[in-house]
Amino acid sequence: DTAVKFFSITAKVLFPPYATEKAFQDKFMSTMMTLQAYSAEIEYWKCTDDDYNAIGHQNMNIDNAYFWRDGDGKLDCGVFDWGGLGNSCVGHKFWWVLNCADFENIKENLSHYMDVFIDVYSESGGPSI
Repeated sequence: DTAVKFFSITAKVLFPPYATEKAFQDKFMSTMMTLQAYSAEIEYWKCTDDDYNAIGHQNMNIDNAYFWRDGDGKLDCGVFDWGGLGNSCVGHKFWWVLNCADFENIKENLSHYMDVFIDVYSESGGPSI
């Protein structure tokens, strides 16, 4: 109920008009309840094929990166917040890298990002996917 209240009342100006309609709210709740009911099965399915699982940072967003310039002025970077490091589904990890990016950037570049990921995944020892 909290989510429905948020997108249909509290912050309705941020969401499409259909978010205030009962039919949408009912479908949303049904979908979320079904997702929750099958969350263990979904997680199992995501991790059953070793070709699509790898060790990595679970939350590789800009707020977990830091940048500096070396003595020659070359930009370098590092990462922190390693609590989510682990082996899991690469599709899920890929989503977490992109989920905080600007929509227009993703819309324009998603195919390129996916191609680069596929190439680097294979070059780094993963299978061709």
